[in-house]
Amino acid sequence: ALYNLGVMQLNGEGPFTPNPREAENLFQQAADQGYGPAHTGLGIRYMDPKSFYAAADDAQQDAAEYNLTLAFQHFSIAAEAGNLDAHYRLAEMYRQGFGIAQNAHLALQHYAIAASADHPHALLQLGESLMSEESWLAKSGDAGPEDPSTQPSSMPGWHYSNKTQRWWFEVQTRASAGSDRQIVAVSLERSCAAAVTMLKAVAEMGPWSQTWLRQGLDAYMQGDLESSLAAYDVAADMGLMIAQENSAHV
Repeated sequence: ALYNLGVMQLNGEGPFTPNPREAENLFQQAADQGYGPAHTGLGIRYMDPKSFYAAADDAQQDAAEYNLTLAFQHFSIAAEAGNLDAHYRLAEMYRQGFGIAQNAHLALQHYAIAASADHPHALLQLGESLMSEESWLAKSGDAGPEDPSTQPSSMPGWHYSNKTQRWWFEVQTRASAGSDRQIVAVSLERSCAAAVTMLKAVAEMGPWSQTWLRQGLDAYMQGDLESSLAAYDVAADMGLMIAQENSAHV
């Protein structure tokens, strides 16, 4: 409830006028209670304070702290709690070396985790990266990071192929709408076959947010509140206020 109120305060929804400062306070209260999406919201606030405080006056915008270390910490907590958007944003930070040491393996890992749960932007980024010879993924090689603690061998979910002599991470996705999930191996090299699978999955989602909203409504009508809430949470992570409101109702 605190997080949903914060979103309403931030966007000026319902009876509220936009109030980013109060939204941040509410996000922090929700985060203190361990709510993952609230940590993601705070991560976005510290990563891009100008946008978060866009509705505030100039004084508040100038006073808003820009802190990538705090952004990374909040995204990490949210990702540990299973928040898909946090995994996606961590992947972006690791890919670009944005506020953290660049690490292609960790970027790929977080993209893959989000993509395995049908996060459309993660699927799209992976698909485009696996397709292009000029992408960050194709150019990164497979030497691995210098820090042993961030080597694939020390991270769960990674596998080593003796055949290709490369580390790979699995993405569980669908070959087509309604089909069973299949495991697609992705590594730091170009793979048109894997790329097509990712991009096809995105294309068949249709309007992404509306798909999740429909799943949430269908589950609710069938009395499956747990599945309904899960679907609405995914749509809410994409920024849909109606999903926030439906989630609060459920």
